[in-house]
Amino acid sequence: MILIYSTFPDLSTAKVVAQSLLSRRLVACVNILPATHSLYRWQGELEESVEVIALFKTQDHLFEECRAEICKGHPYQVPCVLQIEVKQGELSYLNWVKEETK
Repeated sequence: MILIYSTFPDLSTAKVVAQSLLSRRLVACVNILPATHSLYRWQGELEESVEVIALFKTQDHLFEECRAEICKGHPYQVPCVLQIEVKQGELSYLNWVKEETK
């Protein structure tokens, strides 16, 4: 199992992407965490924005398909899409993720 970490400019955009991945059975679950304050450098300037964080739960072999789908529906020029390996977890939960994804 893996987590895919991504940030979005708002809840509605994150939900559209999440629903797309869920409907295609690319992910089993998505947690959307509201109102995180992001500070970063962009095009030589210091920037600050409010974003939402999305954590997608899926299988390792689905990462590339998920990444492509997230990027397709993402408004950012350079979207944050990171794969985080899950080394261990509750076996029943890991099995559920496997069963809910293709």
